[in-house]
Amino acid sequence: MLCLLSFLVFGFLGIFFSSYRELARKSLDCFTQRVKTGECDADFETRLKSTIIGKAMDKDRRLAAFLNSYMDYVTWSLVAVFLVAGLFAAVSVYNFLVHGSCSPASDAGCALSKASDTWVLDEIRESIRFWMPE
Repeated sequence: MLCLLSFLVFGFLGIFFSSYRELARKSLDCFTQRVKTGECDADFETRLKSTIIGKAMDKDRRLAAFLNSYMDYVTWSLVAVFLVAGLFAAVSVYNFLVHGSCSPASDAGCALSKASDTWVLDEIRESIRFWMPE
């Protein structure tokens, strides 16, 4: 599912760099076609796969052969890692905004604990508590 991984990566990069927005659109189109019909735009996926394998071939031929054989498994594992990391980041941001620490059980694990004394974070916490009472 190279289209999904490319959409996640290019969609994130497209927030900051406008040059990646067209690739994000193409990968989103490819992903929606894959979900709807089971087929993807072969040009986009083939071009992306050949670019990745070509760069890997410059480094190591065995790595390129492995990627060529198992590209679907590699992309699914990278999608899973991307989603799990995003989930952990979202939970940490929520805990930081609500509790003032990345981990409510202990203050030692959060490097941002000292920054929780600012008035902006207090305002954000109050608005979160207003919309989501305990």
